[in-house]
Amino acid sequence: MSKQKKTIEDCHFYAVVFMVLGIALIVMSIPLFTLSFFVGVFIFLLGVFCMICSSSLRKQEKDLKEEKARKESAAKKRAAEDAAKAEREAYYRQAVERASAQFAAVPRAKIEQLPAKTDDGSEPLECKHTTLTARSNLDEFVVIDTETTGLHKENDKIVELAAVRFVNGNATEVFETLVNPGMPIPADAVAVNHITNEMVTNCPAIDKIMPTFDRFIGSSTVVGHNLDFDLGFILAAGSRIDHIKRKYYCTYELAKRILKKPRRKWDPETQAYMEDMESDWDVVNYKLGTLCGYYGIVIPDQHRASADAYATGQLMLRLAEARK
Repeated sequence: MSKQKKTIEDCHFYAVVFMVLGIALIVMSIPLFTLSFFVGVFIFLLGVFCMICSSSLRKQEKDLKEEKARKESAAKKRAAEDAAKAEREAYYRQAVERASAQFAAVPRAKIEQLPAKTDDGSEPLECKHTTLTARSNLDEFVVIDTETTGLHKENDKIVELAAVRFVNGNATEVFETLVNPGMPIPADAVAVNHITNEMVTNCPAIDKIMPTFDRFIGSSTVVGHNLDFDLGFILAAGSRIDHIKRKYYCTYELAKRILKKPRRKWDPETQAYMEDMESDWDVVNYKLGTLCGYYGIVIPDQHRASADAYATGQLMLRLAEARK
């Protein structure tokens, strides 16, 4: 028996005792008035005091019962929330496992170290983003993605290079390789992509695998999330995919045209513009994880190049459906 339950029972018991005692004293005081007025008043007031004590104990009993009910209700609510959270986490783990299994089943391209392609005299073409329309042909395209040592192509290097080919809405082949950047990988980059210096020590340099990467891309349409970032690093590393006329789609830019973010409005209290969460909106931002969550796309291993490319390809198909 809990301490609180004892307290509730005690309040109930003593409230009854004081009430019975108070009634008895008041009844006894009536005949005493004829014998001794002061004794009668004293006994009467003592009975009234007992009744007040009984009322106070009744109120305490009620308050304790309400507090107990609130705690029990809160405990049930927390238990229900915990159960729902555990169910969601279990469902998500199963979804990740299924997505990982499907992704692992996609054939991997053979990574060969080929000599650099000879200069054929062609000039690089502008990598201009293509507008997505209802008639856009996405029967076949390749999604590219990189993991790098930092954000600046002039000073930072690629540590992972990946591409995933999609044909008729399905991933059919994956190109993925770690790359030795020839420089230490900063700790903040490791914290994001979990690629360490030890993992890339015996990996090929980017110039040894770029010809194979270009051959994998071929003349296909190229897709990427924040495409200019990945293209910038890939072209700076010696890729010649910009020497072939092709279409380029950036899912980040396409999502900005198809999905709405919350409007920003002036908040006089903070003296700043704040997002109006009561406005009509679809997503809070255009990050890959947010967009995939919106469309129910599970990323097998987020912030690894091939997994992100695989998810970006599915996102591209969903955006195309939304546009149609």
